[in-house]
Amino acid sequence: MRVKLDDTHWLNSDPQCYWITKVVTVKEGKNAGSTYERRCSGYTATFAGAVDTFIECKIRESKIESFTELKKTISNIKKEVRTWKCAVERG
Repeated sequence: MRVKLDDTHWLNSDPQCYWITKVVTVKEGKNAGSTYERRCSGYTATFAGAVDTFIECKIRESKIESFTELKKTISNIKKEVRTWKCAVERG
């Protein structure tokens, strides 16, 4: 299964697990302008697990230096996840 969550994020699954990927556009070099998919969550047994690991990865990638920044970062991640729309791509 492959479900588009927003303009850049996809929910992927196979019979054993779920994971979230993000479409990334190359900005420099000979492949500038081309796109590829990068996994941005862990492989988990449930959709909820994939979302949890997506959130954990976003927090680990950020450069947080205070609890205030942590609270703001978590709030922004929650807003992003809540905006995901689900449209199944059939191929």
